[in-house]
Amino acid sequence: MKKLLIFDFDGVLEDTFDWNFEVASNRYANLDKEDYRNWFDGNIYEHPRVKAAGPLNVITYFEEYKKGFIQRKIKEEFSSMLLNLKSKYHLVIISSIDDDIINPYLKRNKIDHFFDEVWGIKRKTSKVEKFKDFLSLYKIDKDHCLFITDTLGDIKEANKVGIKSIGVTWGYQSRKSLKKGKPIKIVDSIEELESYLLS
Repeated sequence: MKKLLIFDFDGVLEDTFDWNFEVASNRYANLDKEDYRNWFDGNIYEHPRVKAAGPLNVITYFEEYKKGFIQRKIKEEFSSMLLNLKSKYHLVIISSIDDDIINPYLKRNKIDHFFDEVWGIKRKTSKVEKFKDFLSLYKIDKDHCLFITDTLGDIKEANKVGIKSIGVTWGYQSRKSLKKGKPIKIVDSIEELESYLLS
């Protein structure tokens, strides 16, 4: 039986931090990069400044955010890795951003066929709830799942459902931050991640 491999999107499959910070800086006053990285210690939609801005802000945020994806190309190492992983895992994406950003990106980069499902913000803002819904809908045991992410907040949400996480250090947060969530592994490169998953 194949295991389920769940990918976060922002910061994992695509390096988006600088663009995300630029969009956020235009909306939230007196924001610096270190402060913004810390917003991802929990669910971003539960951060006081995001909650105070209201749901309309999220909608307009992603309208602006989408503009930064038009010419983005996935790294060849990722495309190769996904091809190799597909024989061993069912691959899905569970993300906090808009599905209408992720799906066109996957299609443009010709990697959409690797993923069985893409669940973004249109499902729910809580990854805890998305994990639960996914496990229930597809009748998959949590022990047969792994989650790949770049933030402590994501690891915390996976922990609440009992899904093990692998942290990647090329995304939004540092190894030091990721370690606080006690992932089963932290990797520093795509090659290291692929080697671990295929071992």
